[in-house]
Amino acid sequence: MSATESSSQPARRRGRPAQYLVAIVVLALCVVGVTYGLHRLTSNPVNDFKTGDCVAHNDGHSPPYKFVTCTDSAASYTVLAVVDRDATLPCRAVAGASILFDTDKTIVCLGVKGVDPAKAINVATDGDCVDLELRDAYRVPCSDPKATYQIIKRLTNVPHTIIKDECAGVPGTTRAYAWNWTSSSPLDVTGLTDDVVLCLKQGPGPGIIASSASASNSNCRFITNGEMSAAVSKATGKTYTVKSHSDGSFGCDYRFAKAGDYVEVDWSPGLAFDPGTGSDVFTVNGLKAMWDPGEGDRVLSVKVPDGMFSIVMRLSGEGSSLARKVAVAVFQPARPQLP
Repeated sequence: MSATESSSQPARRRGRPAQYLVAIVVLALCVVGVTYGLHRLTSNPVNDFKTGDCVAHNDGHSPPYKFVTCTDSAASYTVLAVVDRDATLPCRAVAGASILFDTDKTIVCLGVKGVDPAKAINVATDGDCVDLELRDAYRVPCSDPKATYQIIKRLTNVPHTIIKDECAGVPGTTRAYAWNWTSSSPLDVTGLTDDVVLCLKQGPGPGIIASSASASNSNCRFITNGEMSAAVSKATGKTYTVKSHSDGSFGCDYRFAKAGDYVEVDWSPGLAFDPGTGSDVFTVNGLKAMWDPGEGDRVLSVKVPDGMFSIVMRLSGEGSSLARKVAVAVFQPARPQLP
């Protein structure tokens, strides 16, 4: 079975105000509690899907997808993540994922080929900014002129009624955007809830700053929770979700679900580029950079005009080479916000 996402049609308006939009994500899953009956990948002898693989429709087979080269004109989807079959609500926290199926060992999360996971609305969270185009929504940097809305509150599994809007109790909301996963199972009860609801406030794109980064001197102003989550998840091929962040003694401290896992970012005006003996010097986006692997904390420092931007991280179980990849990925959404 597979899941396909569509935000082109409204769903279950239930007498809501005109400013309420709903996008549907349809999961053709048999749901009993939190157990998912997914298609077995029996038609394809190769089960070893990896992040970055490309697939195409394979009608008449189960599942209806097959491996193709990414240069093949038939390539419609890209593997965004491969997760454990016992994962709860698999693929829903993978940025850009809209289709899923299982192999003998794993669940494969697919996204439409060419769609930027960094703009995926499914992982947007409080403080992120949104480009709302008609009935489609995309995450964008809060400095982007297209960022016409900011998320005040992300709600999940919200019971609804005909007369009550889910965001009615969230002060400042001027618009709501929601989508649902539904099932072909007769036991499906998703019609009783909205799976995800984003309570939005309106504002001019360049003027929207994430609430956690409202102070002009905050190190948190360079990257939102959603951008950080998407960057780390994409680089590792695993799901990392920022649970909280705050300005600390070094910089902005982003904390993940697992205790001890964090990423810190810091902008230091006027600081010179001064590699140490063990530093690995290279370039990032054409800028001088140095990587210091360390024993625990690992640091990427990039020379930008008027100073240095540093990313410090500690992710349990991740080696130096992957940590460096993560740091470079985190730098990408932060770069446009830097001087």
